[in-house]
Amino acid sequence: MNFNMYELLTAKDRKRRLDNVLKYLSNSVLPSENNRIKYNTIFYFVKLYANKINFHLNEDTINDKFKDGAEPNPLGDFYSDFKIKADVKEKFKVSLACDPVIADVWNKDRLVESLDEIGSPEAPWVQHKTNHMFRLFLPMGITEVFNGNHSANSGIIKGDGEIVFDTREEQSALNGEIYDMSHLYKDYYYDSYYFRSKADKNFRMKGSFESGCIFEIGRLIHKNNISFISLLKFRDEAVENYYQL
Repeated sequence: MNFNMYELLTAKDRKRRLDNVLKYLSNSVLPSENNRIKYNTIFYFVKLYANKINFHLNEDTINDKFKDGAEPNPLGDFYSDFKIKADVKEKFKVSLACDPVIADVWNKDRLVESLDEIGSPEAPWVQHKTNHMFRLFLPMGITEVFNGNHSANSGIIKGDGEIVFDTREEQSALNGEIYDMSHLYKDYYYDSYYFRSKADKNFRMKGSFESGCIFEIGRLIHKNNISFISLLKFRDEAVENYYQL
């Protein structure tokens, strides 16, 4: 049985935890004089909550939560119902080890099989151009793998592999979707239990604490004009330059 500590907390305690995270990022991380450090760090906080989501997905799968045909929806309905495609024409790579990535695992036999066979020096993780399908949510920089889930899950756990987004290529554009949630921040917020509308007091959509925190961290990312894709490209250039020395 899945144990989620946040479900046992009072609304006041949940709100305090959310506020403390956002306050820490605003007061201690973002004021750093080194832009590269502070910009990278805030995405590692997104990754912290992505890792918690992955943990619960793996645990729920092992406990047969999805055995009767239920499908995982780790980020919740708010993300899927309100997403808008972003017009991005670039090539970049998302690291399964370093970046916020979640995989919608649901079958415990395939979970174990993938962990056994994929993601090692003898069998490194390789992106499959037709099997792996994924969506990236901006500005928070979280990638959700919704096909080829179990092999991607193995790559996340073992810290092996990269997902290449290249929206300049037709086939890759079919497999890699990019969505921008920035337009939502002026109208919606997460209150530690529900996603709510600033205009419609009757609107409320339940979301997990982790997905809500990711959304609100994204608000800080958007407010500070931080680009996840630009950071990835800078990282790739830095690696290439290092190996050329």
